[in-house]
Amino acid sequence: MFGFTTSSAQSGSAGAAAEGGVETRNQAANKHRRVGDDGSRSDDFQEAVLEKLTELGNALGQMNQGMKDLELRFDTILTQKIQEVNTSIDVRLAALEEQGNAARERERAQLQLEIRTEMAAQAAVFKNEIAQLKGASEQQDRTARATHMVVKGVPEKPTEPVTVANIGQIIPGAEHTAMEVRRLGREKETAGALPRPILVKFRSVDAKHAAYKHSKTLRAKKIYLDTDLTPAQREQRTGKRDRFQHLKTQGARPFWREERLFYYVNGAVKEDSCTPPGPPPPTAGVPSGSGPRRQGSSGQAAPRRASP
Repeated sequence: MFGFTTSSAQSGSAGAAAEGGVETRNQAANKHRRVGDDGSRSDDFQEAVLEKLTELGNALGQMNQGMKDLELRFDTILTQKIQEVNTSIDVRLAALEEQGNAARERERAQLQLEIRTEMAAQAAVFKNEIAQLKGASEQQDRTARATHMVVKGVPEKPTEPVTVANIGQIIPGAEHTAMEVRRLGREKETAGALPRPILVKFRSVDAKHAAYKHSKTLRAKKIYLDTDLTPAQREQRTGKRDRFQHLKTQGARPFWREERLFYYVNGAVKEDSCTPPGPPPPTAGVPSGSGPRRQGSSGQAAPRRASP
């Protein structure tokens, strides 16, 4: 505190000068006293001079004390102001730091949002591509199975395996149009197990449609003709199995056409809408796998029955 040091020095010098002045005046008074003694001056004059000198010394002492008080007060005020300035600076620095942190946080949040948006867009593109690939694969699978038929309920005879040569005993005329006939799955050794279904691959879709004409006769024998479903179609049909059983207990005579569920209402055929329908069967020249459909009582084409 250069200012403070200078003030102290000045005040000290002033005090010293004041003390020196007092001493000088005392000496002068003594001299006057001696002069008075020698020159026979009156004692009243000497006393008046001493009194004035004493008053002057006291005034100088008071001034010195006032300067010291003023210096102390100035130091106190200056220290207080410095503390206030430092506090203000700290507050402003903290505010600037907080603003910087907030700006960085906003920038990071914006960056995260942009990254999430970009990732969501990429994910949507990937999902769309996967869906297209699955759709194309499903279409190809349905096309490959368009000439296939699954026959259920035919008893198994180990000594008489089902072949192309004897499939005509089950489906009349099929021995001339079938290319391949075989049981699906492994042979079951459990007594009373249901017979394994038979996969029949025809030479054409028309040949398969011709085989469907025997559906009614075969149902009387507990033999059912069904479409060779893709894994996706089987999954959709499984999801509607409870609904099928419910309609059956209601006497609605439910039946399947591929993965789609139908039933009868007042003699008319109606597609079930209580469960989400599966994808539509292949179109654009790809046969759906069913034979010619009969007319229902409402005049619309009735879907071909499949196995329960």
